Amino acid sequence: MRVLITSFLLQWAIHGSSALSTPYVGSTGGRKWALMWNASDTDPKVAASIDLDLCYANYDGVLAAAHDGGYSSTCTCGSTIYNLTCNCDYGNGGKSPNYVKLFNLDLKTGDITYWEPFTAASDGTAQCFGYNSQKF
Repeated sequence: MRVLITSFLLQWAIHGSSALSTPYVGSTGGRKWALMWNASDTDPKVAASIDLDLCYANYDGVLAAAHDGGYSSTCTCGSTIYNLTCNCDYGNGGKSPNYVKLFNLDLKTGDITYWEPFTAASDGTAQCFGYNSQKF
């Protein structure tokens, strides 16, 4: 399920000039990855994030949306701004390549479309399976 929000307008309406940045996929150290937001598009300090282990699981080499999935213990991952790319273990000691798109950003309008399992949260971040983004 995709939820379309007009991110910048929504953030401005809720937070005024203190709106968070456009989201991105970033490492939190080791094998952990998160969907993150900076304090603003010009401030690199991480202001909020949601641990992707809460939202994805490895099912025999296939990365899939799952409540409390804990994928990171069996997948080696990297990222682009919008995507999580992983090689995940399956049965015989092999690894299967995976690609998960977390959201889409329309560069013309600033609209953000979150991809399942994420939904837009009222604070300008996102949530999955009832888990809200942690603010710092």
